[in-house]
Amino acid sequence: MTSIAAAFADIAEQIDGRAQEETLREVFARTQTLCQEAVARASSADMRQLLGNVQAALARWHEVWPRLGGQRDFRSAVAREARLWSRKFSAGQAS
Repeated sequence: MTSIAAAFADIAEQIDGRAQEETLREVFARTQTLCQEAVARASSADMRQLLGNVQAALARWHEVWPRLGGQRDFRSAVAREARLWSRKFSAGQAS
């Protein structure tokens, strides 16, 4: 789960650093892949469900970023949520 935590931290850093849309879309996709791989290894139904929920959020961010990524409030909200997920996965709270 540490790689997922790092990936969410990277999302927040890229947003805070005003990364280009293409860079963010790549980070979203890479994080999505990490979550998909973790689902395959998850030993509990709760973890699979949690990872599925996280994947759904990533898919929404990825989908709406071209329309909303320029809005400061939206960027801040996504960065804040990504930091929360990063902390949860790094602290083992998500397991």
